[in-house]
Amino acid sequence: MASNEQTTKALLTAMAQACENIIAVASPFAAACDFANQENAADNIYMNLVIISELYAKNDDDTKARLATVNWTEIKRNIDIVTADYKNADQKVLFYVSKSLIPRLKDRIDELI
Repeated sequence: MASNEQTTKALLTAMAQACENIIAVASPFAAACDFANQENAADNIYMNLVIISELYAKNDDDTKARLATVNWTEIKRNIDIVTADYKNADQKVLFYVSKSLIPRLKDRIDELI
């Protein structure tokens, strides 16, 4: 395996792990209001969103294009909303990202790995 392929696989694997972390933390929540008394859960999800965003930025253009099939633009826009003003982020956005966008991203990453 070429060095670039190894790097891409490592980045995607780390992104997949961050997605798994978010999915696991968010799994007990049935509604956005469930985040209200679970600050540690929100913090965990926030940190993993930052990790996903940073790892995505390190990928080459080809990999970014392949990830775009899950509407990366929407994922990134919502990650930016959450991370721009985390403590004031709308719980509905955090719930949507955690329960809808991240699982789709994880599935696409698994296809690429």
